[in-house]
Amino acid sequence: MKITLSFILDAFFLAIISFFVCVIILNYFLRPPLTIIFSALLSLLFCALFTKRFSDKQRKNFSSIKEEREKQLIFTQLKLYTLTEQNDFFQKLIAKNGKVAERKKGGLFIKDTPAVVFPLFSFDGVRKTDIVRIFNTIKKEQTAYILADDFSKEVKDFAERFDGRIKTVEQNTLYQSLKENDLFPQTKHTFPERKKLTLSSLKNLLEKKKSKNFFMLGLVFIATSYFMPFKAYYIVCGTIFLIFSLILRLYGKNQTNPN
Repeated sequence: MKITLSFILDAFFLAIISFFVCVIILNYFLRPPLTIIFSALLSLLFCALFTKRFSDKQRKNFSSIKEEREKQLIFTQLKLYTLTEQNDFFQKLIAKNGKVAERKKGGLFIKDTPAVVFPLFSFDGVRKTDIVRIFNTIKKEQTAYILADDFSKEVKDFAERFDGRIKTVEQNTLYQSLKENDLFPQTKHTFPERKKLTLSSLKNLLEKKKSKNFFMLGLVFIATSYFMPFKAYYIVCGTIFLIFSLILRLYGKNQTNPN
């Protein structure tokens, strides 16, 4: 993982908050300077554990997001292809696996095998009528493999009723095959991503930059507890603010500037 300024600040922020929380808790069991020493050691330990977990999760999330975006781009382009272009593309994929496919009846009949491939990439999805049409296209000894990015449960259940002669092949299987063969469709058009609608007040409250405000508020409550008769109230509130500031620092949303 690439170490950035943001990551360093997150680790530092975590260590500071962990230290104050540990001081509050250990203060009931130990006396200074042991409270300070053990709090410092525990804060460093928590910092090491949480930053490792956070970095691992961040790396995993980045990889997952990258893969999902790649899948979305690939199958969107296939949906924009004509049937002829879809057959052209998957004929190349079949050839990369050492097989020869003959085009007829809207599908790819693989020579010397009972397999017939039917790409059906569409924004309308695969329908039962498509299943029936393909079933009437193949012979009794043949098996049709329908390729699409997704099938509804109803369509999948319907395809299973044809005694194993209709097979559905979905996104994940196709994606792995395309990656292994290093074959991807050319980009015809990319659709801009739609921004998700959220409540502005909640969105602003959960922004990462708000963490410092809750951090200062937590410190003020804890400092005030030394001068107030009801110490527990201020300590509990201060601790909650510190923990919430830590959550915002690690998982809060970054502010995006409008264009």
